[in-house]
Amino acid sequence: MKKIAIFLFLCSLLVSCATTPAEPEPEFVYNITSENNSGIASLEATATWKATTFTSKAGIFGFGVTIKNNTDKVLRVVWEKSSVVYNNQSTMPFVSEQKYADASRPMSATVIPGKGSVGKLLFSSSQIQYGGSYLGWTILPINSKEATIILCIQSGDIEDYYSIRVSAI
Repeated sequence: MKKIAIFLFLCSLLVSCATTPAEPEPEFVYNITSENNSGIASLEATATWKATTFTSKAGIFGFGVTIKNNTDKVLRVVWEKSSVVYNNQSTMPFVSEQKYADASRPMSATVIPGKGSVGKLLFSSSQIQYGGSYLGWTILPINSKEATIILCIQSGDIEDYYSIRVSAI
């Protein structure tokens, strides 16, 4: 009788988990500003959402950023002076071209030729987790509905900080 009760409890638990409706993906609002209004670059941004799973809570998963060079000179995105800020903590950006093992170190600067543009996928370095040889490397969502990406962009002797505030609504 005890085995049957446990079996029925486990079956009801599985059915309740399987029938829980998926939460809808939120819409995002983006606010892009420049600290010095230098106009050396134009930025566009997107964000992705990851729903709650068995191993993680829902949150912002990553960011797509397109940077357009508005000058005839070379632009540099200085990753070691850039950050991803959420939940009152500032972390280093993890750029999709980086190796997972190097998540705690900044990527070298990205160079954008005059009038050129580049697209990057960005994450917070704290999202990168190593689950051992069985699970390997994984990227967890940010447990927040708001985040700010701060990018240091240089052109010649001009340095400007661009902020991308992302809010899920």
